[in-house]
Parts: sequence; structure tokens; C-alpha cells
Amino acid sequence: MIYVPAPAQQHPFSHAHYRFIFSQDETGIAFFQLLVNVGFAALLGAILAIILAKLATILAKVPKRALYATAACIAVVVLGVNFVAGSFTNDAFKISERCYQLATCVAFQ
Repeated sequence: MIYVPAPAQQHPFSHAHYRFIFSQDETGIAFFQLLVNVGFAALLGAILAIILAKLATILAKVPKRALYATAACIAVVVLGVNFVAGSFTNDAFKISERCYQLATCVAFQ
């Protein structure tokens, strides 16, 4: 949380915004908004920790060949999305192609 919520000033066109935490220009913090942000981040972190723990136990039971085949499919999808979106660079193509080659090589041996 490098940016903290700042309250609106008393000026007619001023609005609440986020400011850099180390800024020396203004020192006001919207406390309740900061409290909501921290609470949301804590709740999201707890939910993700539970989901990742369950996912790890599920993936431990799956054969490695299936995981590699899934990785190959994901690489193909990422490659397709990059191509369709038009944000295709040489580096992205080489990385996606290499991931696909490695995943298919290991999965289908």
C-alpha cells in the first residue's frame, strides 16, 4: 500500500484521491477509507490462502502428465490471445513457443 487515500480539501472543486505515502506536500489521510482498503486486502488474502492450500492438495493427486498437458494447452491459449489482441512481440512469441515445446515434450513422452 504505497498509495494512501487522501480526503477532499475544503476547496469547491477538490475531490478525494490517492496520494503517494511519502509525499511531503499533503499529510492528510482518509482514515476510514484506509481502514476499508486494509480490511479488503486482508479478507482477499485469507480467501486466496485457503484456495491455494486446497489447490495444492488437489494438484498433488493429479498425475504430472496431466499437469504438463494442461500447461501446454494454457501456452497455446496465451499464444492465441496474444495473436488476436495484436500485442504480439518477438519476445512473447519466443517465450510462448518455448513453453509449448517444453510442456509437450515432457507431457507426451
